[in-house]
Amino acid sequence: MIPLFTLLVSAALAQSQPSPAELPVMVEKVRQKALDYSRSLPNFICTQVTKRYSGKATSGSRQPSWKLYDTLTIQLSYFEEKENYRLTLVNGKPVTKSMEQLHGGKFKGDFGSVLRNVFDPRSMADFSWVKWDQVNGRRVAVLHFEIDLEHAVFGTTITRGGRRVHMNWAAEGQVAVDAETMEVLRVAVDSVGLAENSPVGAVHLVLSYSRQKVGDQEFLLPLQSENWSNSKSSGAQRGVTLFTDYRKFSAESGIRFDVP
Repeated sequence: MIPLFTLLVSAALAQSQPSPAELPVMVEKVRQKALDYSRSLPNFICTQVTKRYSGKATSGSRQPSWKLYDTLTIQLSYFEEKENYRLTLVNGKPVTKSMEQLHGGKFKGDFGSVLRNVFDPRSMADFSWVKWDQVNGRRVAVLHFEIDLEHAVFGTTITRGGRRVHMNWAAEGQVAVDAETMEVLRVAVDSVGLAENSPVGAVHLVLSYSRQKVGDQEFLLPLQSENWSNSKSSGAQRGVTLFTDYRKFSAESGIRFDVP
């Protein structure tokens, strides 16, 4: 059942742009939903299909020309807030190698970390109003956010000169919030302010959620994602992922992964 206070706030805001006093109330409601998201999920299994692309690195936020180089089919299990990935097919053919043995970008599911990064109070994200919109037939409030480098929570790890290098970056983006439930249905994140001599170029992420049935209940779960980045040492990489066939986790499914 949706709390009455949330319904009243949602009804009021759905009529017009929220006032300077109303916007922080909305953000705090969304924050609580986002920070509790991972704990609200059931144990489940789903199929993750990721198409991986490569391209030549570009300057700034200009997107490269992409070339598809493989398609991965992965059995993803989520048990007690931990994710496990088992690679089953590459380009439609069964394989025995693990995810760790794959070359190229590792594009995994996200079940709360991006939302936590945006809404964690330590990120000091600054939110502003954008507009009302529609996502999957639902009325959503679109909010813009900015996170400065001092409070950076997003980062990228690359291999440079045989060593793994991690660097955080400032971020900006948008969240689309269900006007009734205060749940995030879509989040987009872009890197900002990267230095000219940075080994990492632009980073871009879009993640969409939808209601999925697991057992006899529905939960808000990832539907699809797109992630691309530029690296001056290894070029540009892109992953487009679709999550399907959500089902309840069982003892048997935890030890056996059937090739679809």
